[in-house]
Amino acid sequence: LGENARRDIVLNLEDMGIEVESSHHETAPAQHEVDFKYGEVRTIADRIMSFKMTVRTIAKRHGLHATFMPKPRAEVNGSG
Repeated sequence: LGENARRDIVLNLEDMGIEVESSHHETAPAQHEVDFKYGEVRTIADRIMSFKMTVRTIAKRHGLHATFMPKPRAEVNGSG
């Protein structure tokens, strides 16, 4: 389920001109990572906002909830 959503996220980001370097499942359950190329600071700031909106929208389409919290659950590994 999450893998299909992540695939859709990557395809949508690429359609938006955001070049994705990699995407993969992380250590914690339901934790995914999408990395995109470095660039000029203002461009990347805009891309981060577009990325978050894209992730939330596509997650919802798949019946999922996306959060960017560093550690949403105490009993599992966090991000960062």
